[in-house]
Amino acid sequence: MKWISDDIGRKYEEWRSRDCIFISAPTGSGKTYFVLNILRPFLIRENRKVLYLVNRRILKDQIEKEIRHIQLETGDIRNPIQVETYQCIEKGICSSEYREDENATYKGFVENKAYENYKEYNYVVCDECHYFLSDSNYNANTALSFRFIQEMFGDKIRIFISATISSVKEYIKRDNLKRHKSRCTSFYEFCPHREISMYERFDLVFTDNGYRYVDERGCYLDADNNSDGYDGQHRYYGDKLERDYGYLDVSVVKNVNEIIDLVNDRVNKGKWLIFVDSIQLGVKLRDELKVDKDKEVVFVDSTYKSDAEGFNEMTQIANKDMQSARILIATAVLDNGINLKDIKLKNMVIMADTETEFIQMLGRKRADGERLKLYIYKYDKNTFVRRRGQVERQLRIITKYLEEFEERIQQDLNQKAIQPKLIDWEEQKKTEWQLIKKNHIRVMRDLVDGRIRYEDAKRVFCTYGGIMYVNLLAYENLRELYLHYKNIIESMSKDGDDAFIREQLSWLGLAEEEVNKIILGQIEVCRGRVIKAFEEQAKKSSVPKDDFTNFKLTIKDDLILLLEQVAEKDKKYNTVEEAIKKNERVISSNNMDYLRCNCNIPFIVNSNGDGTYTVERAKEDIDNQQENV
Repeated sequence: MKWISDDIGRKYEEWRSRDCIFISAPTGSGKTYFVLNILRPFLIRENRKVLYLVNRRILKDQIEKEIRHIQLETGDIRNPIQVETYQCIEKGICSSEYREDENATYKGFVENKAYENYKEYNYVVCDECHYFLSDSNYNANTALSFRFIQEMFGDKIRIFISATISSVKEYIKRDNLKRHKSRCTSFYEFCPHREISMYERFDLVFTDNGYRYVDERGCYLDADNNSDGYDGQHRYYGDKLERDYGYLDVSVVKNVNEIIDLVNDRVNKGKWLIFVDSIQLGVKLRDELKVDKDKEVVFVDSTYKSDAEGFNEMTQIANKDMQSARILIATAVLDNGINLKDIKLKNMVIMADTETEFIQMLGRKRADGERLKLYIYKYDKNTFVRRRGQVERQLRIITKYLEEFEERIQQDLNQKAIQPKLIDWEEQKKTEWQLIKKNHIRVMRDLVDGRIRYEDAKRVFCTYGGIMYVNLLAYENLRELYLHYKNIIESMSKDGDDAFIREQLSWLGLAEEEVNKIILGQIEVCRGRVIKAFEEQAKKSSVPKDDFTNFKLTIKDDLILLLEQVAEKDKKYNTVEEAIKKNERVISSNNMDYLRCNCNIPFIVNSNGDGTYTVERAKEDIDNQQENV
C-alpha cells in the first residue's frame, strides 16, 4: 500500500493561512503517522502549534502515548501538538458564559473569552472528521465543535482527515463557500442564493495562455494542473490510494443465533470482534455467549467507564493495541481510531447499514499478513422500512422548525440578491434571533404535550446558552440517511433480499463474480443447516403439530432464502412461500414436495391423521424427481 506521506510529499511546506486540507486514505495508510512524524518536526522548526482534535477518548490516549514515544526517541523537549476531543470543545462551549451582542443576536465563539487560549494555534487537525456528520444524530453538539473550528480557525490552516471523508468534505466545502460571501445572518448563516465560485477571492489577469486567476502572492491558480487540486483554498490528498481487502474471507450471517453458533463452533479459532448496532443486542449476545463459563466475553459501549470489565478491556486496547477478551462485542464506541494489531484476532462480525460505519469498523483490525474471516450481517427489508420511518419523523421536526425562517428570511434575501444594498442585515439578524427564541418555546411545548418525542429532539437539537438550535449537520445526515434507506428498500423490492448484501460487498470493491460466489456460498450454508435440521427431525418417530410448527420456525429464514433462488415464481411458488412465512403453519406434505424438488431438500413430510407428523428422507434421487416435475 502507498503511504499518504508519499502522496503529500513536501507540499505541506506550501500550505498557508485559510487553506483547507482534505486527507482521505484507507485505514492503515499512515494518516496519523504523517502528522506526528512528518508535519510535527516542521512545526517545531517553524515555531508553530497545532490543535489535534479526535472523536474518542481512547484515540486521544493512543495519540498522546505515541507522541511521548516519539519525544523519547528523538530527544525533542518541545511538543507543538495539543490533543483534545471534540466532545471536550463542545462541553466547554455549552458550559461557557453565553453573550448576546448589542443587537440581541448571537455572539460568535471566536469572541468568547473562554477560547482566547486557542488563538495561539496555527493549525487545527480534525481527525476522523466524518464524526461531524456520522455522530450528529447521536450527539447533536457536533454542530458546536464544527462551528468553533470554522470560526476560530477560518483564517488559519485546517486539516480534515478520515478514511470515509466524501460526505463531510462536500459539507465543509459548501460551508467554506458560504463564509466567503459578503454577509449572512449570525447563527444559521442565511444568505442570498446565487452561484458563487471560490475564485471570487482572487484576481483575474490576462496572460499569454488566456485569463488566469492569481492569489495575493501572484501565484497562478489552476486546480486541474495542481497535483493536490489546489483551487486557492482547498487541497486534496489520498484520493487515489486504493483500499486492499485481499486478506478477507467474507461470509454472510442473517441472525443472532447464527453468530452464536459460529462463535461456539470450535473450527473458528482465534479471537472475535463483533460490532453490533444496538446496546440491547450487545447485551443479549454477551449473556448468550457467557453461558459457557470458559469463554472470555466482554461487551463495551459508550458507558464503558462505569463498567469494570469494559473499562479494563478498553485500557488494554489503549495500552497494547490488542483485545484481551477472546470475544469482544462493541457498539460504535470502538469504530474510530482504534488500532488492533493482534494476529490472534481472526474473526470479525459487522452490523452496519452505512458505508462510513462499515469501513470504519473494518479498519479497526490492521492488516498483518494473516487472513481475517469477515461476517457481514444480512438485514431484512422491514429493518430499513422502520429506520426510514424514524428518520422521516425527525426530518419533519426540522423542516417545521425551519419553515418560518425560509418564509421570512431566505425568501426575502433571494428577492434582494440582485441588489444586495437593499438588504438590512441588522434587521435580518434580529428576525433570525426572534424566530430562534419563538421556535425554542414552541418545541418545548411540543415536548411537554407529547407531540415531539424526547429521543427525537435529542437527535436534532443542540443547546447553547439555554436555547435549542437545529443541528444543521444532523439535518444533512438525516437527509442522506433517508435517501440511503429509500434506495435500499427499492433495491430489495426489485432485486430481492440480497440487494443490500451486494451493496455491502461493493464497499469492499469486490467484482461481480466474487459477489455471486459469496452469495451462493451463503445459500449452500443455509441448505446445509436445513438438511441437518430435517435429519434430526427424521430421527423422531412422530411429533405433535405444535412441536412441528416450532420446528419450522427454527429454519424459516433459511427456507425463505432457498425459495428466493427458485427461478420460476409461479402460482405454486406463491402458495408455498406464503405458507412458509406464516408462523402458525406447519410444512405440509405438498409444500415439502415442492421444497424437495425445487430447493434440493431431500425429505418427505407425512401427516399421520392424528395431529402428528413424521419426517423421512426421500428414497428417490432428487435429480430424477426434478426431471419429472
